[in-house]
Amino acid sequence: MQHSYPYISARGNVQKIINHLRENIFPEKISVEDIKNLGIASGEEGKVINVLKFINVIDKNGNKNADAARIFALESTQELFQEEFGKLIGKAYSELFNLHGKGAWKTNKEQLDIFFGIKKSKGASAAPRKAITFIALAELAGKREPTNEKTSDFVDSATKGQRKQDVRGKASKTVKLPAPNSNNKPVLTVRIEVNLPAGDTKENYDNIFKGIREHLING
Repeated sequence: MQHSYPYISARGNVQKIINHLRENIFPEKISVEDIKNLGIASGEEGKVINVLKFINVIDKNGNKNADAARIFALESTQELFQEEFGKLIGKAYSELFNLHGKGAWKTNKEQLDIFFGIKKSKGASAAPRKAITFIALAELAGKREPTNEKTSDFVDSATKGQRKQDVRGKASKTVKLPAPNSNNKPVLTVRIEVNLPAGDTKENYDNIFKGIREHLING
């Protein structure tokens, strides 16, 4: 069975709601309106609810799963919570664990992007956000070391290669200069080759080609 994996844009939103449920009384039902009132995930309340449903903390109607809720009520050690919470994650992401085994917990971002891209339900563009959602949950389960990387760092890494490919495709250009209006005049063709550093910005690339157009083509 292929799952429809949840995703968020801000990985901290999932961590905030999980920590809130641990530190407070677990309500009988959780709704989008409740998340809004908590001020936890502005604009992503529905996505946070989808994550809670996916890991079976609440059911499809938002009612708490009594067995799962007991994990949040544990007053013992952090290690015990992480162990039980990890079981929820392992069950929810069973396809990933069937593929990578226990190593799934520390699967790198590139591999996760591939996995969630293949298992896409609404397009591969959501794959990086599905990956960071899993990473956020794995950190809560104590299976990954917390990282200081921003959400944008995770998402941008998936498209960086495509951006470089697009820019490099413009690195070589043949410019045909206009000749005088006479059939007896030769036509001059100039081939311009520009070596672009891989780490440069898109703005610098644009400026280079803008200068070529202004001074050679239109000049």
